[in-house]
Amino acid sequence: MPDPIFNKLGAYLDGELNSREAAAAEAHLKVCVECRAELEELRRLSSILEGSPDPEFLPVQEFKSRLMLQLPRREELPPVETNIPFLLWLAPLMVIISLVFIQVTIGLTSFITTASQFGLFNGSATWMAAAPRQMAWFTAIQTLGGYSSNLPDIPALQFLNNAGVFSWNLFTRLLLQIAAAVIYWGILIYIHRRGNALFTAE
Repeated sequence: MPDPIFNKLGAYLDGELNSREAAAAEAHLKVCVECRAELEELRRLSSILEGSPDPEFLPVQEFKSRLMLQLPRREELPPVETNIPFLLWLAPLMVIISLVFIQVTIGLTSFITTASQFGLFNGSATWMAAAPRQMAWFTAIQTLGGYSSNLPDIPALQFLNNAGVFSWNLFTRLLLQIAAAVIYWGILIYIHRRGNALFTAE
């Protein structure tokens, strides 16, 4: 049968037992040689521990520095280049200006050629054999009204009609180019922000 006092000798030595348990332990020690020997051994170990110097604890910063030196170093990756060159931002604008210049040049050439055919520059009216498709409405009005198709107002109206068609085509193309530039800039902004987010996360 295990001795119940034997397991309480450490608590008895440290003074952790209550008065009744301490009295029972003292009475048991008077009659138990084995428990007295164990108590003496515990006292000897306690005296040795009390005489040994306290361990030196490193300051937090020094401990952290030593710990970081012992950890394996991770290879540092070069920083991600997230700055988009300035020319990339200007590229759509330069393309739009170039295309508008080319379209205006070609359009003005066609415009002047058409005006010359109508005799607006050389003073001689060159009548066209048939009205263009855009002039169908004017031809229908002339037919209903009984007017002649060779009135001197037709070349001027045809000229104005061609000018309107040219302006509308130029405006439509310009809108398409601006929309393409806006989409291009949106993609650049998305790439720029995503690159910054990835670099910050790393």
